[in-house]
Amino acid sequence: MVQSSGIRERFSLVVLEYDTVIGRLAGCTQSPLGHELASSLLPSSNIDEIRTRLDFTDDARNFFDRESKLVTFQGLNDVRDPVGKAGKGGFLGPVELWKINATLKSIRSARRIIRDAQFEYPNISREAQKLGVFPEIEDALDHAIHPDGEVLDRASPELQRIRIELQRERDRVERTLAGMINNFSRHGYLRESNYTIRNGRYVLPFRQDCQKNVKSVVQARSPTGATVFIEPLELVERNNRLSELKGQEEDEVTRILAELSALVGSRSDEIRATLNTAGFLDFVFACGRLSRDMKGSRAAHSDRIDLKASRHPMIPSDEVVPVDIYFPDKSRAMILSGPNAGGKTVALKTIGLFALLNQSGLHIPARDPSTLPIFGSVHADIGDLQSIEWNLSSFSAHIVFLKRMLESLGLDDHRPALVLLDEIGRSTDPQEGSALSLAVIEKLLESDTYTAVTTHLPAIKNLALGDDDRVVGASVEFDIENALPLYTIRVGTLGASYAIAIARRLGLDSDILKRADSLLAEKSDILAIDLPSLEHRLEVTKAEIRDAETGRDKAKKELSSLLFMERLITIEVVRNAETVLHEAEKILENARKLSSQMPHKIDNARLTDELKALREFGDRLRKAADVLAAPFPADSKESPDTPLPETGEIGVGDIVWVISLRRQGEVLELGSKHSTVVIGGKRLKVPTDQLRPLNPDEVSSSVAQDRFRLRTKQPPHKSLPLFIDLHGLTVDEAIEKLDPYLDEAHYQGRESVHVIHGIGTGKLRRGIHKHLKKHQLVKNIELADPGQGGAGVTVVTFKSR
Repeated sequence: MVQSSGIRERFSLVVLEYDTVIGRLAGCTQSPLGHELASSLLPSSNIDEIRTRLDFTDDARNFFDRESKLVTFQGLNDVRDPVGKAGKGGFLGPVELWKINATLKSIRSARRIIRDAQFEYPNISREAQKLGVFPEIEDALDHAIHPDGEVLDRASPELQRIRIELQRERDRVERTLAGMINNFSRHGYLRESNYTIRNGRYVLPFRQDCQKNVKSVVQARSPTGATVFIEPLELVERNNRLSELKGQEEDEVTRILAELSALVGSRSDEIRATLNTAGFLDFVFACGRLSRDMKGSRAAHSDRIDLKASRHPMIPSDEVVPVDIYFPDKSRAMILSGPNAGGKTVALKTIGLFALLNQSGLHIPARDPSTLPIFGSVHADIGDLQSIEWNLSSFSAHIVFLKRMLESLGLDDHRPALVLLDEIGRSTDPQEGSALSLAVIEKLLESDTYTAVTTHLPAIKNLALGDDDRVVGASVEFDIENALPLYTIRVGTLGASYAIAIARRLGLDSDILKRADSLLAEKSDILAIDLPSLEHRLEVTKAEIRDAETGRDKAKKELSSLLFMERLITIEVVRNAETVLHEAEKILENARKLSSQMPHKIDNARLTDELKALREFGDRLRKAADVLAAPFPADSKESPDTPLPETGEIGVGDIVWVISLRRQGEVLELGSKHSTVVIGGKRLKVPTDQLRPLNPDEVSSSVAQDRFRLRTKQPPHKSLPLFIDLHGLTVDEAIEKLDPYLDEAHYQGRESVHVIHGIGTGKLRRGIHKHLKKHQLVKNIELADPGQGGAGVTVVTFKSR
């Protein structure tokens, strides 16, 4: 995230505890590189940047939720400096080289896990492709460097030869020393019966007074001088040989390390780029890990604040109460009232913190679908702003905050501001504080600002009772009987402060409480006295309204879907009835012919009865078709834009409105009782009194094209329905039924069909849509119009044959 001067102040990060959450995010990283990115994360107001960040977080969260093998970056060390040094020709030690090797292995492992994931994560996969692999460097370092930082004997044949000879020489020296220790111990010369090394040479710890008894070179003395570390002359030559071999070993090790350093340096730019990408991926997976830990979800971007079951992340999960916080349509200011310790301040902090997390590309701990605008700035006046440094009282500090906040409004012309004011108008005379607060809120309403304030002042509460849709009241709920806050919010109500009830629960002196009750009864105005009962009445009324609206909306959707399904069934029944009538007419005609040809072999009376029965059956079918084609309840959304005339001249070839089917069609045959029209390329017989003429400008393009389709295409097979009903099936079952239906419909020349899946949870619709988007015969899919089933029906348009 790009940092800019003043961004911490512009977004009130400290007040809203943003840094605390970012600390948790940093704790979710597994490498110094990821930790660095997480710790420096700041909000943005750039919508493209925010969406990109959220896309990565979505991928990471999905990865944690779906995959059995997770990506780890625990072996990712910050080796940017040594790699850079090697790139400039610098010399790297064995520990630095080993850390580079471990880092490259960690990156390669992460890249492989992402590549082999069971599901698709487009953003993470695209980023992982940038990770380089360096097998030649890994192999060389594996061959030469031990994890403890030692250069291995096998690093080169020369080093192996030197170390073999060096070990042999040490063995000779130690055998010689063993004999000397045995001899000198018998004479009492040694302080201890062992040898040691001083200045890189093998020596014996002699008593100071015995030194002269052996020809030797003194290499060191103890601090007290009582012990002298001598090198007997017999050891000098062997120690010299050991020193010579050690020098050769050091030279060879230096040569090997220089060679390995050069190898790393030859790819330093690629390695550093890979390190940066790996650090970013560690940061991304930390975002997903934090989302999982907080049970977070992605907030949709909208012009509404709507947080569902929101949980402040700093409250322990076993204590937090999920709260719905939302601004109704058109509302831009919320007046939040209610008792102390009821959750008002937490609600303000939740709104502000969630805005910051969202604009940092993080999920918010709330239920999907929650929505938030993108804010250009977030201003929070929460808590005591008293400043000793500025020599300001609490009230003065609040005024300074308001002044600076108001001056900054409008600096971001593209994004609204979010203003959060806790206990507005406090720390001064209530009347003056109320007047000042109302003026500030009015000013904020004139600006491109979302505002949430908490208050106990009646004058400010009254603002929410006015007819200004931009202002909404809300209250934190309170258990009056037990005098306990419930930590839930009711939008559209006002809250009493319940100060006396809370004081009683906390054990204040009973005499004081009685006196307070009497004073309140004497001096409280009508609004204050009636507020709890008013709150209850409003709550009950709004709950009833919500239930009624929910039931109405659900009923409308179900009715719309049922009406459309009924219309489709009507069309099918009419078509099938026509088919049966046609077959009956053939039977009648054949019977007549048979009767005339074989007059002596058939009982004419019986044949007459059979023919009469068939005619009666045909009449019943026609009556049934007429009943099924009767008009349905009016649906304004399906009717023509202009009122239809009561009567009008209709002729063959005219475009008409079929009232019973609520569709446009072309008249092919016109009769006094029944007429034939073509709708969607299909011939239908309908009652003539159900036809109304249309003006040319009311004719849809699809109907105008039916004439051409009718003359150029064979009518579809009569046994194939116009729709397929899949609701109640699983996605797999639905697709298994859907594919053969689509194949047959396309083969028969259908331009479109209707797929009924219902509304429900939307899972079946999403599964069918996902399948249809990849189907080779499908050109386009869209939800049906509200009058044709709406979200419960999908219209499938085929590609041209």
